Amino acid sequence: MCLITRQTTPIILEEDLTVYKLVSVWRTSKSYNIFHSYIQGFSYEKKVLYKTTIKRSEYPKWSDKKASKDYGFGNAKNLSQLKHLEELQKEDLVGYDRGFHSYLKRRGLLKRSSYGLKSDRIVECIIPKGSEVYYDESGLCISNQITVKKLCRK
Repeated sequence: MCLITRQTTPIILEEDLTVYKLVSVWRTSKSYNIFHSYIQGFSYEKKVLYKTTIKRSEYPKWSDKKASKDYGFGNAKNLSQLKHLEELQKEDLVGYDRGFHSYLKRRGLLKRSSYGLKSDRIVECIIPKGSEVYYDESGLCISNQITVKKLCRK
């Protein structure tokens, strides 16, 4: 996944931010406690603070179709990578592919999933105060820190 935005410098959070992630749930022991992200293949556990470095894409991807549509590129999967990169540069847009992707709103998140698996779930997360965050115009954000707080009901 790639966050597509005009934002070139991170916002440093002055307070915790509640966000949501679409994940696959793996059942271990008697509870659901391991969450797997689809795109990056990262595994999360509840109440663990994860940290990374946000990385700007050298070659923005088109895997987030909605974000691309929000910027007027139509169905970005039909664009070649080079054409997509040229379109992004024309609009002064940049992509960030490394970091913790999440959504600002829970509503409609399962509909956004292209996987449609029974294991699709939404988790509520906290991006802690002091974290670096970038936002796009579709409600997606990317941060350098995140903690999974709880599994949400479907």
